[in-house]
Amino acid sequence: MKKIFVIAVFVLLIATFVSAQVQVSGSNGADGTYTTLGAAFSAINANTQSGNNITITITGDTTETTTAVLNQGGWATLTIVPSGARTISGNIGGAPLIDLNGADNVTINGINSGGNSLTIVNNSTSNASGTSTIRLQTDATNNTITNCTILGASTTASTTNGGTIWIGANASTTGNDNNTISNNYIGPAGINLPTKAIYGNGSTSTTAVYNTGIIISGNNIYDYFSASAASIGIYISGGNDNWTISNNKFYQTAPRTQTTGALHAAVQVASSTGNNSHTFTGNIIGYSSDSGTGTYSISLVGTSGRFIGILVSSAGSAGTYSFQGNVITAISVSGSSSGTDISAPFAGILMISGGAANYGTTAPNVIGSSTTSASITFSTTSTSSADVYGIYHFPLSNCNMTNNVVGGINVSNTTTAALVFYGLRQFTGTSQTNIFVNNKVGTASAPIQVSSSGTSSRVIGIYSQFGITTMIGNTVNNISINSPNTGTGTSASAIGIWISSTASGHNIEANTVENVTNTNSTAAVSVSGIVYDGGGTGVVQRNLIRGLATPNTTSSAGIVAGISVTSG
Repeated sequence: MKKIFVIAVFVLLIATFVSAQVQVSGSNGADGTYTTLGAAFSAINANTQSGNNITITITGDTTETTTAVLNQGGWATLTIVPSGARTISGNIGGAPLIDLNGADNVTINGINSGGNSLTIVNNSTSNASGTSTIRLQTDATNNTITNCTILGASTTASTTNGGTIWIGANASTTGNDNNTISNNYIGPAGINLPTKAIYGNGSTSTTAVYNTGIIISGNNIYDYFSASAASIGIYISGGNDNWTISNNKFYQTAPRTQTTGALHAAVQVASSTGNNSHTFTGNIIGYSSDSGTGTYSISLVGTSGRFIGILVSSAGSAGTYSFQGNVITAISVSGSSSGTDISAPFAGILMISGGAANYGTTAPNVIGSSTTSASITFSTTSTSSADVYGIYHFPLSNCNMTNNVVGGINVSNTTTAALVFYGLRQFTGTSQTNIFVNNKVGTASAPIQVSSSGTSSRVIGIYSQFGITTMIGNTVNNISINSPNTGTGTSASAIGIWISSTASGHNIEANTVENVTNTNSTAAVSVSGIVYDGGGTGVVQRNLIRGLATPNTTSSAGIVAGISVTSG
């Protein structure tokens, strides 16, 4: 009888141990063990928590069959950590796997050291609104999600609620403020890729309920893609403001091919309700791994197929955007894409709407490379025109581009369609101020090269269009094109620096333009060092221009113009 009793107790202990995947301690009335995180959350919700320091330890893998909802916030802290390598998983469509619904001061820490790591995965491939792995909503504030592997396969459309991490709405007082997502791997659930890695869509009734103070930092955000729909690493819709997106890595571990033309971007800001000021600093967009190896490769389709590193397509105008120290490199874009101006199929940074912006004023943005040739390649088979940009600022607002580097970029097409490359461009209003200082477009070891048989194809280093321009200390070096474009002046096939404005007060000083060439030998092609156009007055002085060249092998020789003043 004693042996039977001992065996029975032993079996009971084993059964208790196996079923105790979640352990709660430090709570009011909820301490104990649970089989799922959802059950632990329910027990905590059922008891008033006041000033507690609660710890939830994931001691075994859990399978959540319904959303694990945490909807209190009375504790001092609530921390979720793994004991060993653990996984919280489920297959929940139309809802999140984990929902911090009004919960504050929660830390989910995967630790990722000493054998402890936490994976959180929703395997659902549903496109139903709400499908996500983690959601924060209803004034969820001061929460941190860090050191985890967070996986999802939500196929929700870019404007539909959902994504691997979803910062949502339903705010009544503060919005979902001061939440931090840091040092995570945010990727796909197995072979099923999500359309959005992080999605922000806040309450919009007042500015007080916007989601503000969000920090997304140090994450590896990868394999967000759809062949037939828009796919975005971080999508920021309405009801959000003052986010900091810093030191993240965006990459694709395998080549991607569109079947239907759509936008593909690492980051998109897409609403003028809120979004007055965001900061993007130190992000790396490119490569096929977090170690900086391989190439981010994508094939685009048609006029809607686009690759943009950071895109501000719609934004509020009451603040200032900051783009500092971002690196966009090791990218190969091919296919049949086309589009001009703000509909261009490729841009490193494109700001279409919003207020003033500073680019590189404290740390240079690098589009391509200053040392490696062909670090970005763009090729298209389209018979329609295509523009390609390093950085393009389009809003009617002040623009400051300082210290940026655009280099090591090869652009080509296989048709006679116009193909135009711009290193840096702004297109503002007539009264705005535009500052270009100490930028580099092309270098000796990382040239800009355009190849096209189109008679309207061009390469332009820096283009300041409208407004009052200060252009000091910039270098345009080794930009070239092979095109039969015979245009002159403002239509020249290759231009180092171009200022086009009817305003007065420009200062174009101490810039260096060298090795600007068109290598086409079958047409009377022309190149210009500096083009000053539009009728406004200003100062153009102490600029160094050299190494401008065309083959000039036809009977109608081309033109090489150091400084071309077309009016004014």
